[in-house]
Amino acid sequence: SDLGGWDELRGYMLLATSHDGSIRTFGKPTTIRAVFWNTLLLGLQEESDHQFMMKHTRKWSDAVAEEARRVMGMAVERIKCQASFVYFLSFCKIVSPPTLDTPGGVIPFELWPHLRTTTSALLTEQLIAVIKARQIGLSWLIAAYTLWKALFAEGFVAILFSKGEVEAIELLSKSRKIYNQLPEYLKLKLLPDSTTEFGFPSMSSSVKAFPSTENAGISFATSLIVCDEWDYHPYAEENYLASKPTRDAGGQFI
Repeated sequence: SDLGGWDELRGYMLLATSHDGSIRTFGKPTTIRAVFWNTLLLGLQEESDHQFMMKHTRKWSDAVAEEARRVMGMAVERIKCQASFVYFLSFCKIVSPPTLDTPGGVIPFELWPHLRTTTSALLTEQLIAVIKARQIGLSWLIAAYTLWKALFAEGFVAILFSKGEVEAIELLSKSRKIYNQLPEYLKLKLLPDSTTEFGFPSMSSSVKAFPSTENAGISFATSLIVCDEWDYHPYAEENYLASKPTRDAGGQFI
């Protein structure tokens, strides 16, 4: 996949066993293309929350075969989500407040035509500015995009700016709400997990939320900066100038 238009990442399925029993028979999703012993070792060492493993000498009973199919099927789905943001969106659900006309609740994310256009920009453009109305699904799309990159791009760091602390917490919570509704096989261990930051240790990734203050986020090297409702930020210009190192390094500014 093309993470942000300039960082290519591919997913592979690693299956390995040994004739002498020195390693177990196992399968796992990985970003490493194992073609030689050194890359096999890298693939073995890469952390994964989703892998199948069994002793080499164990007989393949029907139960073992079914477990292998189940785990490998989940691993394949994870690789497909890693390779395609649009495919990942098919697993995303959002929380809609009930109204007089709609029951609300947890509903599938719907990729409306205008959101497809925005999705294309997210995957190809470095600097993105959107003049938008409210309640058109854009904030949820950005939340899903941020979560996708945190789950699948190693070392990814995002900073989310909102006009105030309450708004910053609410913006981050949208990614967290999407995460809560994902299938278990797409989830990773969360740490930290607070109202202003979450991260995935196995990917060395994190997402942080800040109110728009004069020095907010100035000390962080980031992959993505999101300024929600930027027109209302009291320090919009200062925050943009402070993002120059991120932009110079190829990071996105939305």
